[in-house]
Amino acid sequence: KERPSVSEDPLLPFVEALARAADQRKGRSIAAFHVAPLTDVASFVIAACGRSRPQCDAVAAAVVDDAKELFDRTPNHVEGGADGGWTCIDFGDVIVNVMTPASREFYNIDEIWKNAEQVDLSEVVSPEGPDDLLDDEDLFDEEDDLEDFWDAP
Repeated sequence: KERPSVSEDPLLPFVEALARAADQRKGRSIAAFHVAPLTDVASFVIAACGRSRPQCDAVAAAVVDDAKELFDRTPNHVEGGADGGWTCIDFGDVIVNVMTPASREFYNIDEIWKNAEQVDLSEVVSPEGPDDLLDDEDLFDEEDDLEDFWDAP
């Protein structure tokens, strides 16, 4: 059975809505891959980063909330969580990965799906500026910063 191209795929509005939900919670490095021609696991894979555990939780919650509110869909399964650096939200035909930048780099999601057609999200998500390109080393380090706080005069 021949599968539709990304522009003809009936799941595209759902994928765009999930990417928009991640963007509205300041998710960054949002990418969607049309993986249907490469695997039977799903039709699309979405990856998004948050800069902190609470932000990753907020992005994941927004994805789940908008799926329910806009499409009356709930995930088949949610695995992981921000504490582990990666939340996987499985809708069956669409899988959403919300990750810290370090987890995304470690698990190499973008490289895994490099042969998939990338969905053009330029009309859906905000353009990223230089402030959005921070890596984990630029983030708040709780232990060091708390020690500095308590040592402050």
